[in-house]
Amino acid sequence: MIPRDKSIDMIIDFKQGNKPIQQAKESALICVDNILKNESYITDSYQKGKYINYWNEVKQFIEKL
Repeated sequence: MIPRDKSIDMIIDFKQGNKPIQQAKESALICVDNILKNESYITDSYQKGKYINYWNEVKQFIEKL
């Protein structure tokens, strides 16, 4: 899934609990931050770079929404 679609998906998932959009965005950003903090299990530096770039792009799209 491309980062833009993933960010929209995350907002929709968090919004389903009748949360306001801003609260859904905050929840999605916390989720992405936690994902980025827990990347240490990836040992291949190329894959780690792709993983970190992907989630940083998702975070940027969430912030723009």
